Amino acid sequence: MLGEITTNAFVNFDDLVRKVVLEIGYDSSDKGFDGKTCGVLSAIASQSADIALGVDHAMEDKSGEMKDSDIEHVGAGDQGMMFGFACNETPTLMPMPIYMAHKLARQLSEMRKNGTMPWLRPDGKSQVTVEYSHGKPRRIDTVLISTQHAPTFHTRRSPSRSWNILSTHPCLKTWWTRI
Repeated sequence: MLGEITTNAFVNFDDLVRKVVLEIGYDSSDKGFDGKTCGVLSAIASQSADIALGVDHAMEDKSGEMKDSDIEHVGAGDQGMMFGFACNETPTLMPMPIYMAHKLARQLSEMRKNGTMPWLRPDGKSQVTVEYSHGKPRRIDTVLISTQHAPTFHTRRSPSRSWNILSTHPCLKTWWTRI
């Protein structure tokens, strides 16, 4: 783990990293990674004074031109890079394909954690391809789900059972009928 922070708090990063790794589900070397025994490398440093000078306060605050409430004293904070866009296709304002892929990935994780699909491992991914017509979702074209699984999982027998469980997810049922 690495980064720069500004804080007076003490954080035990080793414990934090191990807790998160275990919550994800990597709790045994049989799964390729074990949060109880993994090494944690930490390279956390204080934020550069030059960066803090540039982002801790709004330019108006620095120049004495403040006229609004104290919220204007807040600067940009640390910077990050983002991409994407908002749209009205879903309740979360995310484009429908990524919205549904995220829902399926969460469902995959929930089914692993609650024992519905005990052969699942923490590493999984999903992709949903949606056909658009005149800028509006028209139909689901493809749903792809890939996941790490236990060595005892038989891929020839189980995909239909997995799909039967996942395809009942409300986001798919809702969108199957809407499109």
